[in-house]
Amino acid sequence: MSKILIVGPGAIGSIVTYLLSQSGYHVEIFHYSEERARIINENGIVLKLPNDEETLINPKVITPQDKGDFDAVVYTTKSYQLEDALKLTLKRFRTETYLFLQNGLRHVEIVANYIDEVEKIFFGVTTFGGFRINDNTIQVASIDGETIVSPFKESVPLPETFRVKWIKYHPDYKSILWSKALINAAVNPMTAILEVRNGELARPGHWKIVKNAVKEILKVVQALNIELTISDPEEYVLEVIKKTALNKSSMLQDIESGRRTENDYITGYILEISRRLGIDMPVNEALYNLVKVKEGESR
Repeated sequence: MSKILIVGPGAIGSIVTYLLSQSGYHVEIFHYSEERARIINENGIVLKLPNDEETLINPKVITPQDKGDFDAVVYTTKSYQLEDALKLTLKRFRTETYLFLQNGLRHVEIVANYIDEVEKIFFGVTTFGGFRINDNTIQVASIDGETIVSPFKESVPLPETFRVKWIKYHPDYKSILWSKALINAAVNPMTAILEVRNGELARPGHWKIVKNAVKEILKVVQALNIELTISDPEEYVLEVIKKTALNKSSMLQDIESGRRTENDYITGYILEISRRLGIDMPVNEALYNLVKVKEGESR
């Protein structure tokens, strides 16, 4: 039985824990807080599923006081939490296989700065979604979505640990990360600024802004010669908006909860690349700055 450590017991981490446990793996969770670890160890994690059913999972939660060996370590923290998580865990928990499920693009550089001699580093994207109600309860918005993982080093195959029915393999991590980042950069800032659910962005006035944001990002993608997994990005973004009409984006959830957003790791990173390339992105610049204003208001 494979032994897997999840670093980051938020919504995505809890969903991944549930799915891996369902696949027959022994899953443990790392949390930096002794108090949060105690609460979960005593009460488990309640997942409120989209069909209104509830399920209880009881993973062992370990803390910075612990050490151990694992077949794989999966990081599901927010992008801006990743560096601190790596500092806390790399020397304590040994493995040869790492999977990173963060939004945006900047986390690739963070990982490369901390892990330089490990063959099996994978980056992934997922359409799972949800939010934490309290210390041990997660409302799941989507659990039947798609999870795609790609190797950091070219031609590294998918390890046996990740060969489960809900994980797909793609050979190019840049392709999957930029495809997801394009969607997130087009949708999330607008929902956070307007404080609306995804479906509102299909309105003509809102969609015009979203579409222009997509067009700007595509100029950067083309300049970098990145092949997206999306054949028609504008049409696909609109399809995502309609399919997830009732969902609140993670960025909107962060604004509503007074938390830091991943704005710097998604739109902010794309803007940095665009400046190096000499590509103007006025729509995305405006969205980035307006989210910064909203972040200031929410704190």
